[in-house]
Amino acid sequence: MTLFPDEKIVSQSNDNSIILTTHRIYQERNLSENSSTKSIMLEHITSCETYYNKNKVWIAVIVIGIIMAIVASDIEKVVGVIAILAGIFLYLKTTKSYIKVASPTAELLINVLGMDKNKISEFIDLIEQTKHKRLLIVGNKNN
Repeated sequence: MTLFPDEKIVSQSNDNSIILTTHRIYQERNLSENSSTKSIMLEHITSCETYYNKNKVWIAVIVIGIIMAIVASDIEKVVGVIAILAGIFLYLKTTKSYIKVASPTAELLINVLGMDKNKISEFIDLIEQTKHKRLLIVGNKNN
């Protein structure tokens, strides 16, 4: 990412995949099957929200598997253990936690799984404070 002449970095993730500057928020994703780069100018951000999804169906599968592994016959115990392992894998695979930063034309999904809730709130506050400062500057340039 090339900064504008009057742009400064405010914050960035440890892996530099998310960069918040005085002008924009920038995301670069490199996944095995695809990659993307998104940038939203701060004055175009319409919302920031957190999203948590824990699929409790898989917890029920794990509990049923445990019951089967304890009280059932030999073949059902094997099925119970398979249900436990599959339930744990699918629970971990489907659990999602991210911040969504939206504009009228784009949205950034920032993975925050495992991040402390206070740190997530602090980052959203930082985005909003930086946006506010940007709006004041842009407003003064137009007057």
